[in-house]
Amino acid sequence: MTAIDSYSKYYKDCQQVYDGNGDISVDHSTVLTSVNRSDILSLDASIIDRIHNDFDNRLKDADKTTIVKNKYTKDKNNIVLVAIDYCSDLDGLGVLMDSVMPHLEQMFQSYLIVDRAFGLRSVPIKEMNSGTWLWHYDNYPDEVWKIIIYLTDVDEGSAPFEYLWNEEQAKGYRMSPTIPPKYKGSRIPQDVLSSALESGFKPVKTVGERGLAIFFQPNIVHRATCAHKQIRDVLTLQVRPCHIKPQRYISVKHTGCFLHDSYNTDPMNLEPALSNNKSKIQKWKRYQDIANDSEL
Repeated sequence: MTAIDSYSKYYKDCQQVYDGNGDISVDHSTVLTSVNRSDILSLDASIIDRIHNDFDNRLKDADKTTIVKNKYTKDKNNIVLVAIDYCSDLDGLGVLMDSVMPHLEQMFQSYLIVDRAFGLRSVPIKEMNSGTWLWHYDNYPDEVWKIIIYLTDVDEGSAPFEYLWNEEQAKGYRMSPTIPPKYKGSRIPQDVLSSALESGFKPVKTVGERGLAIFFQPNIVHRATCAHKQIRDVLTLQVRPCHIKPQRYISVKHTGCFLHDSYNTDPMNLEPALSNNKSKIQKWKRYQDIANDSEL
């Protein structure tokens, strides 16, 4: 049984032990909304400010960040992203998750945890034609979703999240996960993209004020865009079903970070998966040692 199949079965088992109310099914082809097509919540500004202040302070500590550079340019000033490796203990984030996650559990009809969290600062650049800036899907199990939270105001010139959407059908262009991925690096070939556009799907850029949260299944075709005018700060949180009621939705015990693998291939194992990389393992151990956290 592949990890894709394992998560499907695991999710059904999680629904059996969930004691919440309601009967709402999950449509993996949608970008969920309570306000308009692409945002689920406009989050409390005071909590967003607390999170962003702590986020900003951590960016000043080189030991807590990873620099992502454009390896395809000779420009010495080629930084395109700065990632905060570990974010689960950001000031205010736990409070925010306590208010948001029960709503998502109602939708999933399952207990949920945040199993990966990291912060990203997009630095103004002219263009990027590689990596996450290409149209792609994440090739995750359908039961693994993402939340992107804008910590700064985002307009078309400050790296809005972009995805393919069919207005008439009210759904995104979704790829089915496979092992290995159907396309190399799960990047979408030009002929597939052209076919999608011809069939009524159009690129949609998600702009909005700080506190906008986008909840989506990452097998919907999407991409990052460039920050042309100003920096953009976001949190990326990964959400998955859980077979027990967690004491905390986000915790060093089960929430990985930028250092970790995309997801644990064994859904019963709630610990984040970390590749056998000595420097990453040592760095993660330091975060665990200093985290003021409780057991799941």
